[in-house]
Amino acid sequence: TGTPVTDNPPATNTFPGGSPSSIESQNGGFKVNSEGVGTWPLRDDRIVQTLTATASNTTETVVAKFEVPANYFATAGEMAFIDLLGHMNTNAQPTWRVRIGSAGTTADPTVAVFAPVPSTSTNNKVHGSIKLWCVTSGASGTMSAGGFFTSGIDLGDGVGLVDGAIANTTVDTTSLRYVTITVSKGSNGVFTPQAASFTKYRG
Repeated sequence: TGTPVTDNPPATNTFPGGSPSSIESQNGGFKVNSEGVGTWPLRDDRIVQTLTATASNTTETVVAKFEVPANYFATAGEMAFIDLLGHMNTNAQPTWRVRIGSAGTTADPTVAVFAPVPSTSTNNKVHGSIKLWCVTSGASGTMSAGGFFTSGIDLGDGVGLVDGAIANTTVDTTSLRYVTITVSKGSNGVFTPQAASFTKYRG
């Protein structure tokens, strides 16, 4: 029998009775190796996050910005999961974009577009679920993104849902970069972000 484990892993992501070198796999969830040692996927949450509500206009605006340190994506295939929750006060038919670059503004290259996301009322909950992955790393690396945005009175009942159009973008992964989520609305309205997260999973 293996060493008992708990639901809350310590900071080292391993449990008594083993070491990182003894773990067979760290992909996809909790794992137990042949020695009975348990582990959770490595997660890196060093991301600095900024949330900003929009004005009541149709101008493309950064609503969530994540500061990504140099060499954060060091290996091809590494993936980050980004979630955004918020509220739109009008039936504004918004277009959402994910951008990555050195400016942290709407001038950065686009890696995914979600357009337009149907709104069902003048009081819409919004949920964005985005996957950002490293195709190749380095000074001339490549990043891509995909996922979906939903919008509606009740997320799960009669909602509008749009998948993202994916675009490969050249990114210097060896330098600090910003990942931003932007919105441009089809009519005047205010989007207020309520929460966002950025978590990287790696093999």
